[in-house]
Amino acid sequence: MININENKRKKTLKQILKIRTKKIFVIVILTLNSIFSANIIQAQKQYIQLFVGFLTLEDQSVISYKVSFTELENQKIEGFSITNFEGKEKTKTIIKGQINKELTRISFSETSNVSTLSKAQINEFCFVNVVNAEIKDKNGIPIIIGDFIGKYLNDSICAKGKIYLVKNEEKIKGNNDSARKQKTLIENNLISENANENQLKSNQTLGINWSSEKIKIDLWDAAIIDGDSISIFLDDKIVLENYEIKSVKRTIEIAVEEGIHLIKVLALNEGTSPPNTVNFILSDNQKSHIVTTKLKKSESAQVKIIKTKTIKYK
Repeated sequence: MININENKRKKTLKQILKIRTKKIFVIVILTLNSIFSANIIQAQKQYIQLFVGFLTLEDQSVISYKVSFTELENQKIEGFSITNFEGKEKTKTIIKGQINKELTRISFSETSNVSTLSKAQINEFCFVNVVNAEIKDKNGIPIIIGDFIGKYLNDSICAKGKIYLVKNEEKIKGNNDSARKQKTLIENNLISENANENQLKSNQTLGINWSSEKIKIDLWDAAIIDGDSISIFLDDKIVLENYEIKSVKRTIEIAVEEGIHLIKVLALNEGTSPPNTVNFILSDNQKSHIVTTKLKKSESAQVKIIKTKTIKYK
């Protein structure tokens, strides 16, 4: 026997449960959507900034150096540095610090290694500490210039010198998985002329617009000093012959007239650690262009200087 009133009551309860279930489902969807949207907004607010350049020690030796970081709350920054990124002792290290946009200053310290190709013991690593380095704007491109102090883990000083970094304008939106994207950017990055760093291999030519009356060239080996030797030509005329690259910068200046000029770098050998690798900074009165050549013996690469109007070099 079926109780009709009981049956109606059960039917009503089912309808109420169905309505409540729909409401709960809608609330869950809206909550998830809100969380997802908040994460997207937060990711859009943050992006990884990459600066590339070098450290100059007191003995004038030069070490290639990169830093990449994300801005957090309260002007704090966290990220990574890569030291000697062209060499066999390349080391990736965590950095933490602070940026003051109002005073255009930045400070950071290396804290611990993430990875390294060096065979040195951990107590032999010299960690970079930068305090109140200046953030300047040079032709619309941010650069970091300042002093650094290197310290061992026991806080004793192991090095002093200058830091010079140029910002890569490419931005990568960051989130909790940003470290992996950041590593990909650093390892695979070839920076355009606008970011002032270029890598040249055999038979490649880089074109640069030039405005000053002279070309100032600083050259050094930022990797392992292994006896790499080169010759440099300007319009097929020798300007530096059979020069063995050192860690200490060598500076040469070349006068140029209006027109197109070719600077050719010829590798005379590959040292004891191939290929032949040389770092250059070509400077005029407006920009500094960082160039790296990687060549086998007898290979060459060129920089095309397109000299236009005459402006006195400073």
